Amino acid sequence: MTLLPKINNERGSVLLIGMLLLLVLTMIAVAGMQSTTLENKMSANLYLQNITLQAAEAGLRSGETLLEGSTVPAFNGVDGLYPTPDGEDPPRWQTITWGTNTRNGGTYDNSTGDIAGFTTSAQYFIEDFGTIASSNSLSPDEVKSNSGIYRVTSRGVSISGAEAILQSSFLR
Repeated sequence: MTLLPKINNERGSVLLIGMLLLLVLTMIAVAGMQSTTLENKMSANLYLQNITLQAAEAGLRSGETLLEGSTVPAFNGVDGLYPTPDGEDPPRWQTITWGTNTRNGGTYDNSTGDIAGFTTSAQYFIEDFGTIASSNSLSPDEVKSNSGIYRVTSRGVSISGAEAILQSSFLR
């Protein structure tokens, strides 16, 4: 009683099938590594954008803190303090030389985070939009008479070159 007849003409078919399976598994592994690398780059980019946004927020807070002081500085067009812009000109945040004609704002320091010592600073400038005329209303929601209105524009830049520009309106 014979179980299986001996075949003499196989000529390495198992080797060929094994090599094809190994090739398919290698292609799947390479695709998985590329996907993981892409996800790592995406999460690093999101992290840097978040840091940049926080730096720009720190710049806004620095400008608003300056305006909350007991006296408002002179808005003479130097040191990041500008008078009311002309309606004909393009927005100042598009034409200004950042870092030269602006003030240094707050610094977001992530020294306790994953990347020790990573810092990015913000620059900001403030525009004076004049005063708002008095109102005859006694409503607490109404603006106080002769209140000054200002626009604070802040820019944060990370080490990767990511940029965030934020603006806030401030009533004093």
